[in-house]
Amino acid sequence: MGNAVEYLQPISPEIADWTREESSQFWDPGRKLLRTIRRYQYWQRRPGLISRFFCKLLVLRHRFWSVVTGADIPLNCRIGGGLLIPHPNGIVIHPDAVIGVNCLIFQQVTIGSRTGTEVPVIGGHVDIGAGTKILGNVRIWRPRQDRRECGCDKKRGDANNCCRRKLGYPPGHPRSPYN
Repeated sequence: MGNAVEYLQPISPEIADWTREESSQFWDPGRKLLRTIRRYQYWQRRPGLISRFFCKLLVLRHRFWSVVTGADIPLNCRIGGGLLIPHPNGIVIHPDAVIGVNCLIFQQVTIGSRTGTEVPVIGGHVDIGAGTKILGNVRIWRPRQDRRECGCDKKRGDANNCCRRKLGYPPGHPRSPYN
């Protein structure tokens, strides 16, 4: 019964829940891809010959899991802990984009830039639905304790506008009602 109580605990937007990334079965491509990215980033920070060997080995492993999942998540991306990608096919993340802790990203999501310099920043515990395209200088954050969700089908229009309508502009943005 202790597990049921832990399961019902609210998910924090600030503290990473690393148990969300643990692989529960042998064939779990999304979590295996994340584990490869985490291990690469760990060994990249270490000096020495052994760390270079492990980095080269992990690059090959990353390529394998990227082909299996159909996801384009770079090894040097900035992803907070506790990310869930239950269906990783078609996920594309810009290397400079920032994703907060305990986020949930479904299939066919693109997080990138329009011009190459401005990239999205996703706050903690944001759920991004299937087919969402978040492009450009977009900030999605959690101002309160309620969960944030972002998602638009291609038929409903641009996901950027959907996220802006649903979540609003951050304070300081020219279109923000808080200015």
